Amino acid sequence: MPAAFCFFCASPDIFHAPPVTRLHNGTRLHDRSERDVYGLLIDAYRLRVEGMYNIEGEADTDSIYGGDANGLRGFQRFLERVALCPGLLPSWWNAAKKRDCEGLGMIPAQWYDLGSAVEMSDIIENYGDPKFPMQLRMFAE
Repeated sequence: MPAAFCFFCASPDIFHAPPVTRLHNGTRLHDRSERDVYGLLIDAYRLRVEGMYNIEGEADTDSIYGGDANGLRGFQRFLERVALCPGLLPSWWNAAKKRDCEGLGMIPAQWYDLGSAVEMSDIIENYGDPKFPMQLRMFAE
């Protein structure tokens, strides 16, 4: 049987706290690699704008659903909002890491491409967890 892995925990079989606990106490992004944090932020944003468009029928003009070519400006606004939540971002987060995160989203034709739409089924398939989209949505709110 393969080792259990929780994307919100540090590594396989090392469960510091259940994902929902990490969500509620604001440590979801702590003790994670930079790339994992960047990916979680990008996916939370992409799933949020997808939900706004498909569920609420709304689209920010700076998102791909509002006609923007790559959604970078919308993602930057999202990061600004996340940064306003004390302790949500890891202690190593700074302006350079923010630029690195944005840069990852600007690489075309890869999973974290901000110019590509993502659906709930894509998130489930990519992370292998049917609860993962809801966790990302809760984080994005």
